Amino acid sequence: MTYFPDLTRYSYDESDQEMLNVGWLAPRHDYRKGIVDERVVDALRVLSAAYENQMRGVHHCGFCDT
Repeated sequence: MTYFPDLTRYSYDESDQEMLNVGWLAPRHDYRKGIVDERVVDALRVLSAAYENQMRGVHHCGFCDT
């Protein structure tokens, strides 16, 4: 699976939109963990409702055995 650190410039595929990477996680790479303010969760829900460059496919989950 491809990994990109959160909030780095999106470069996986070409797009006319300026976008940032969020959630391209991988178990071999550290990422921040902890309690997240509910306002952040709500904002992510809103932002994820209208997204660009949706990628589809099947990959093995590195966090569990599925």
